[in-house]
Amino acid sequence: MHLIQDVLAPAGVGFKSVTEPFDTTSAAGLAMVGMLAVFAQLERETIMERTRMGLTQRSRNGLWSGSAPWGYRYRADGVLEPDPALAPWVSRVFEMAADAVDGRGIAAIASWLAGHGIPASHGRSGWHRSTVRLILGNRAYLGQRRHQGGWIAAAHEPLISEALFARAQRGIEARRTGGRPTSGDETDYALTGTAYCGHCGGRLRGKQQKWANGIRRRYYVCRNRFSGQNPDCAFGWQPVEKVEAAVLRALGEVGADEAHARAAIDDAAAPSVDGSARQLDAARRAMAACDERVRRLLHSVEQGWLSGSDVGERMGALRTERAELQTRAAALELDLARDHRPDPENVKRLLVDLPQLWDLADGAQRRALLRGVARRIQVWRDARVEIE
Repeated sequence: MHLIQDVLAPAGVGFKSVTEPFDTTSAAGLAMVGMLAVFAQLERETIMERTRMGLTQRSRNGLWSGSAPWGYRYRADGVLEPDPALAPWVSRVFEMAADAVDGRGIAAIASWLAGHGIPASHGRSGWHRSTVRLILGNRAYLGQRRHQGGWIAAAHEPLISEALFARAQRGIEARRTGGRPTSGDETDYALTGTAYCGHCGGRLRGKQQKWANGIRRRYYVCRNRFSGQNPDCAFGWQPVEKVEAAVLRALGEVGADEAHARAAIDDAAAPSVDGSARQLDAARRAMAACDERVRRLLHSVEQGWLSGSDVGERMGALRTERAELQTRAAALELDLARDHRPDPENVKRLLVDLPQLWDLADGAQRRALLRGVARRIQVWRDARVEIE
């Protein structure tokens, strides 16, 4: 109607169709075209209305609409369910963003996922900052879905807790505004990231307390107590010197007991092997996904849906991606074939020398020393210590 009334008519041009009863050179023909346009507009509005009604009804039923978020897949009944291959990585991504001390920024998380061969969203070839940012801001992982500009409860299973989601948002904001801990805060406490409360399992963190006489003292406290998750935790405020001395004594006892040390060394090999096996499995799944995408592209060419020139660039990218995955899988296979047990003599020497090294080291170096020999340290209020 725009073309006929606003473009052709002012130029003295009429419109006739040889296959339909359109003839705008007469009043009746022009009226016929106008009537058809009205019904076409009605049809369009009806389709839009039905689409909106369908989406609204899906929302009321708690169903997701559109592509499944990374970590989920669709069941046959249209409800999202956790994807067994990807769902375990969702909480890992949020935990990396949430840890204010040892966590990673969005770009670092994207690099970590790419480096570990984790498949990206919807068959994309790589990880990007924007992809990770969308994941970290998506409340779908809390078992929710969008509705009329907000978020409501949905029918699918959540993959993370509200507390973890909130901590991840605080971690992202802290990195954006430069609010990460600095020297004199978390980084000066050697047990940060390794020690846990023996009473409730929360991480231990360092805090300074200024007394009325102006003296500042350093303490370890339980994060769960100060975050409100467990305000009744019995750990309390434990002086840094007391806790770290107890940990050093416990490590010395491990080094003095040769049978205990050897058992710990054999046990330490297991996590490394398990981690490499998981990475190898992820790399192999990603290779299979590449092969499937190549197969679909070739099928599209055979059916005449796409030309060879249309898929050439994409095919080259897929082959490059698969070659990189194959190289990574080969390296992981070699890693699994190695003996992951540390040398017992080296470990024993490190434990014997630890008190002297401790006195010479700063906060960050002490943290590195502890992480070299301990996976997890549990500390109780009475200075009892258990070490993995």
